[in-house]
Amino acid sequence: MDRQQSNHSLTEINDELKTSNYIDSENETSIKVLDIFGFESGQKNSFEEFCVNYVNECLQNFLNQKTFKLQQVNMNIKQDEYEEEGFEWNRISYADNSTTVDLFRKRPSGLLNLLEDECKSFYWIISDWLMGQMKIY
Repeated sequence: MDRQQSNHSLTEINDELKTSNYIDSENETSIKVLDIFGFESGQKNSFEEFCVNYVNECLQNFLNQKTFKLQQVNMNIKQDEYEEEGFEWNRISYADNSTTVDLFRKRPSGLLNLLEDECKSFYWIISDWLMGQMKIY
């Protein structure tokens, strides 16, 4: 969905919820939409777009860890108790983006770490070159 269509859809959903009887004042509920997962796949992205996408991936990964993985650990711990009470539950399936995030931030082989090392190396080469030029002129 493009941004305009997403905004329009969310506005319609919110307007409908506000004007309808979906929300019980004693037991208030809400709908939350998190639409950040996945890199944009444009022909050419700027570094700024990369940074935004990277942060989005990290945020999604954090939410996955704290929401889905933690919930399943708690469910596994309490499984006997739930079965005793007749409570049925299923594993939550979700797209785990840990490998994508690790590809960029894992040390020492993550792409951002390698890029940082290259930039440091490049900086010193430029610095030496500039010092040489300053001596000449």
